[in-house]
Amino acid sequence: DLQVLPGWLEVGGNPFVGSDRYGDGLAELYDCQCETDEDSSSAEAEVGSEGHPPCRMHIAVETWRFLSASYAVVGVNTLMELLALRDEGICVSVLNPPLYEGGWKHIDGLYSPEIEAALKAIPSSRGDGADGHGIRGIGRRCPDIVLRMYFPLDLDPFPCAHTKTVVFGTSEFAVSSDRALKRAMEWADVDPSITLMTPSKWSAEGFVRSGFPDSGTWVVPHGID
Repeated sequence: DLQVLPGWLEVGGNPFVGSDRYGDGLAELYDCQCETDEDSSSAEAEVGSEGHPPCRMHIAVETWRFLSASYAVVGVNTLMELLALRDEGICVSVLNPPLYEGGWKHIDGLYSPEIEAALKAIPSSRGDGADGHGIRGIGRRCPDIVLRMYFPLDLDPFPCAHTKTVVFGTSEFAVSSDRALKRAMEWADVDPSITLMTPSKWSAEGFVRSGFPDSGTWVVPHGID
């Protein structure tokens, strides 16, 4: 994961530069606090956006939004479906992962103005609440579910005992190499608490063939809009 640094002959030093697409995940960027079961009752008092019921569940989605990449398209449609559940007490925040390719750029106009406005209005998991009170409309308690929908795949558990970590991915060649993992590790060493969501049985079998346990996969087929 190295690129030649432009103009390195003139400036000297190391001629190579790496990207942030590999390495540590995004967990340290969250503005939230883990809670014990005894403290979780305080979450019931957290109220989401004005006019909506309290948040019964907070789902944080790590995904690209304004790109035409396949993972971004899946992430955007997932976000829109989750937003439709707000009146049922489902609260959503979002965190932007590093871009996979250096030439990628966020593009406006990929979706309707209504969809793009809704995507831009989703609160950041980094926290943007007034007076440091965590995530706007959600509060300080860490997410109940972290859903990662970008590449390479971050298969490290979120560092809160109550948080379920779900990772979306595809094994596009009936097998998935270790290069698909954000951090250097082997598929067989992935923490058993991780759930891998994939759109087909064929893809799920590819992850199992790579060393991931069959019991840890969810097959959720893509829909058609």
